[in-house]
Formats: sequence, C-alpha cells, structure tokens
Amino acid sequence: MTLLTTSSLAALWLAVAPTAHASPTPQSAALHAKLASEADWQHVRTDNGVQVYKKDVPGTNMMAWKGEKDFPAAIDKARLFAVITDTNNHTHISPGLLESTIIHPVGTGALYYQVMDAPRPIADRYWIAQSASIQDADGHPGHLRRTWSSVGGDAAQATRAMLQERYPDAVEVPETHGRWDLIPLDDGGLRVVYRTLVDPGGAVPQSIANSVAGRGVSENIEKMVAASTR
Repeated sequence: MTLLTTSSLAALWLAVAPTAHASPTPQSAALHAKLASEADWQHVRTDNGVQVYKKDVPGTNMMAWKGEKDFPAAIDKARLFAVITDTNNHTHISPGLLESTIIHPVGTGALYYQVMDAPRPIADRYWIAQSASIQDADGHPGHLRRTWSSVGGDAAQATRAMLQERYPDAVEVPETHGRWDLIPLDDGGLRVVYRTLVDPGGAVPQSIANSVAGRGVSENIEKMVAASTR
C-alpha cells in the first residue's frame, strides 16, 4: 500500500475506470446506454487538450465521466487499440496496478482481473470484468470500440476466491463500466473518447471519488496514447 497523494489516488480511478458476465446484464446494459448517450454531459475542464465532462447517473451513487481529444494522423489507430486491448500489459502503463491478467478469452474480448495498490489509508482494490471489442461500431467504418463491465454474483468464483486469499485486506470494486472509442476523422486524424463510471466500494467518500475521477480520465487517455507511440 502506498502513501496517499493526489496523483496516486487518481491512478486508482485511472486503472479502474482501464479494462461482467458471459452476456451483458440488464443493469450493465442500462449503464452502458447512459454512458453512450450524448445527453446531459457537463463540461468540467480541459486537461492538456483533453475535454473532460461529467454527468449524474440517476438511480445510482455514481457519476459518469468522459474524456475526449482529437489527435493528428501520426497516431496509429490500430497500434493504440492494440495497447488498450492488451490487458496483460496494463501493469506497464499504470504503475499502481499490481496485477492485470486475462482469465480466458470471451468472444471478441476477455474475462480478466486487475488488482490496484491503493493509496493509504484506502484499502487495495481488485475487480473482475469482461471486455468486448467492436469493429465498425454503430455502422461507421473504421470506428473501433472497447467496452467493459464488472463481474458480480456467482461469476468467476474461483478467481474471486484466489484474490481474496492473496489480498485478504483488499476490497472488491462492486461496479466498473466503461468504453473506449477510436473514431477516424475526415482530415486523417483520430478522435479518442473514453467514458467510465465506477463505484470503488469500501470507505471512499464520494466527494473524493468525484474530485479525482476527472483527472484520471484525462491521464488515462494520455498514458494510453503515449504507450502506443513507444
């Protein structure tokens, strides 16, 4: 466990809100629909060119966050998407991740788990999620999308038991949902959009969660793009 700093706390949301069930649940489908909707987003700030937005999600204690930035043609869309979907390599992009491991492939994505070394005094966090990749999203040629939703209930019981034994003081993140969209632009550039909502669980005041989530969104975009250019 690390000492509590603003940047290390932001890293918790950066990774929770990187990388479900065998098929989407009604709850996760509804939350993804709210994330996808362009309605009700409020512009919060601009961080290093990333436009950061937020909106309330009625019926939950979570706030949705969105980051958006246009990049020049020099950014390789396929390479960036490969970085985003390379779950096993995410520990090299987000140093606060203790583990990031694919359990097994599922359809176009994977069932995976991640463990975050949270800043003190917050307990470490782990989550199990299922991802999916979509080509030509929404019928738009070249539009790439990566989605994820957390696993709950009886899913991945063996993995959950292993994590509880390996990290007995850690708290499972009860809800994490989100998506990446890589959208080609007419001038050859690339629009990167990252949306997420997360309930970190445990004793994390919502005010703290909200104060760092926006920063985590912009940092996540910048780190993924930087990793794709190395």
